Amino acid sequence: MTIATRFQGLASRLVDKFASTATIERTTDSGYDPVEGEATTNTQVFDLKITPPKAYTEALIDGTLIQKDDFQVFIASDAGVEPMIGDHLIYNGVIYSVIRVVEVSTPDNDVAGYRLQCRG
Repeated sequence: MTIATRFQGLASRLVDKFASTATIERTTDSGYDPVEGEATTNTQVFDLKITPPKAYTEALIDGTLIQKDDFQVFIASDAGVEPMIGDHLIYNGVIYSVIRVVEVSTPDNDVAGYRLQCRG
């Protein structure tokens, strides 16, 4: 067992221990239905566990890249989805936009999880 494998397992166990349930919703396709006269969209939905949301410190809030009500969560790499900018995180019935995704890597450059910046 390599250190990378141990780190990935640790990340997964920590998320499981402190986790909250959330959903990632991703629009995969959109178009227009001329027969019905309306826009159409296809979405994918992924149920997963996240760490409790964590607010950014005042020192990091610049009003542009990081705003006052932004928060971050962590998702383990074994969650079944690789989050993307533009996804929506649904947590406690509220929909947030994923505006930044940072891969958290092991010393061997394997992905242990993802840190998401979310905005309401």
